[in-house]
Amino acid sequence: MRKVTITAHRGAAGLAPENTISAIRKGMRYADRIEIDVHQSKDGKIVVMHDSSVDRTTNGKGKIRDLDWSYLSQLDAGSWFSPEYKGERISPLEEVIDLVCPKKVLLIEVKDGEYPGIENKIARIIEEKGVEDRVIIQSFSTKILETFHQLNPSIPLHKLFAKQIYLFGFRHNTHFGDPKHSF
Repeated sequence: MRKVTITAHRGAAGLAPENTISAIRKGMRYADRIEIDVHQSKDGKIVVMHDSSVDRTTNGKGKIRDLDWSYLSQLDAGSWFSPEYKGERISPLEEVIDLVCPKKVLLIEVKDGEYPGIENKIARIIEEKGVEDRVIIQSFSTKILETFHQLNPSIPLHKLFAKQIYLFGFRHNTHFGDPKHSF
């Protein structure tokens, strides 16, 4: 019998502000794995956030690639979700790895083409933390996955793709990962 694996997408994004420490902690209560998204700040910090800009989920404005970590680290990333989360901050990848990897598997989605060389920085963080067996890199970009494989073939990879499917008579836009582990 196959075991069902539960992945908390953007942490428990329905229960707390997505991709924040609060959402990740809540996700760890209910899921086997935590999925996050990463971007790179202007000064090279790998930050956990879904969108390429801070506009939707913080009190700031601008593209992450144009903003320094000192600015990003001060933004309120929780008030948009609920007053209960006022003061929630954007996290660096290292902080999320430290929280998740001792207990759960962390899926890190790397966006396509926005940050040349981001693969090197992420691979180095994973290696420095010694969590190659506790993370999975996922991306829609085959090139990004190939680069990760060249950098460190021991880091598991998932190829993502988008497709419309029909369930129960309704059309859904769905993202798929590795068919053995994700749906």
